[in-house]
Amino acid sequence: MNQPLLTIILPNRGRIDLLSHTIQSILASDDERFELVINDNSWPDESKIEVTDCDKRIEVHYEKEKLSMNKNFFNGLSRAKGEWVCFIGSDDGIVSGSLSPLIDFLQVCRADLVTTHPIYFQYALQSKPPWADLPSRKIKTWECNINFFPKLAVAFPQFKLDLPVPYNRSVVRKKVLQPILDNFTELPGVSHDDFLGQFIAQANLSSKYLELPVFIHAGSNASNGYQLGQERMSSDARDFLQHAKGKYGRLLNKYGLECPTALAYEHYQTAKLATIGSGSKLIVEIFVQVWAELICSDANGHHSKNQVLVLVRKVGRYFHFQTYRFTRKVIRLVTFGVHQPIPNKKKTMPADFTVLDISQIVEELVI
Repeated sequence: MNQPLLTIILPNRGRIDLLSHTIQSILASDDERFELVINDNSWPDESKIEVTDCDKRIEVHYEKEKLSMNKNFFNGLSRAKGEWVCFIGSDDGIVSGSLSPLIDFLQVCRADLVTTHPIYFQYALQSKPPWADLPSRKIKTWECNINFFPKLAVAFPQFKLDLPVPYNRSVVRKKVLQPILDNFTELPGVSHDDFLGQFIAQANLSSKYLELPVFIHAGSNASNGYQLGQERMSSDARDFLQHAKGKYGRLLNKYGLECPTALAYEHYQTAKLATIGSGSKLIVEIFVQVWAELICSDANGHHSKNQVLVLVRKVGRYFHFQTYRFTRKVIRLVTFGVHQPIPNKKKTMPADFTVLDISQIVEELVI
């Protein structure tokens, strides 16, 4: 095939069943201007990804040793040939009919990053039926400039969902990520997506918001995010946790992954070191630690048990959340004005639904 404009990078490790739905949702598009690069790290598992239709847009690379998740993502990125790149998980999906309009936009776009309308889908978990967070009404495509606020994502970790993560939401020019390939051997940080969101936000790129649902961010019982909250974790989740601990800074060593403020701060620090070569001063870290003690939900009891601090934290959480909601409304008003993105609405789905079904539903909502 000709040089692709967009590379969709799909790092995989053993999720063969759900992966087939993901691949189908991508290859359902007849557009020839993208490639799908699968970096498979299922070794020594003998099950292999079967590509039966010989689609020239797909490349599968099999790693011959067990890699960390961050290294698997890094290797996939290093193999991308497109001018633009994005990542997708092996239980996620693509709104097939939106891929060509996205690539049309990338072809004429002068910005370095494009972020799109988010779609969320949760596969059935135990006795819980699947659900999807979908546009509440028909969507007409439009675009506008957008800015990101990496420091706010430390003070208010909820803002990490609004960072320019090229994983199930945004696409970025590969040249933006080239310094990572040049200076590291794997993606830095504990979490690849949190690091990339901070790294790109701190680069202060020219960025666009495109009101078009393209990526389906899905979750399943195989997702690390779900596994880490369970008493019995899969071997993949245990490997992720073991590798992550080797990257902890002082705050994560003190509070653990359960503290969102500590996690957000350390990704901010790691990205800052990667972009300008220096981190924040010690006084800033001390302030963040105090801030975490005052506003963290502390659901797992990882903060001080001092009764005064426990009471202050209870009140602080309330005001912290209300301040976050107000700040987010102001930012969205300044960014989008009266022309706001269509809000999503959570809906329960039939038990056998996959990302392929969600793709079809969303396609019908795009005007």
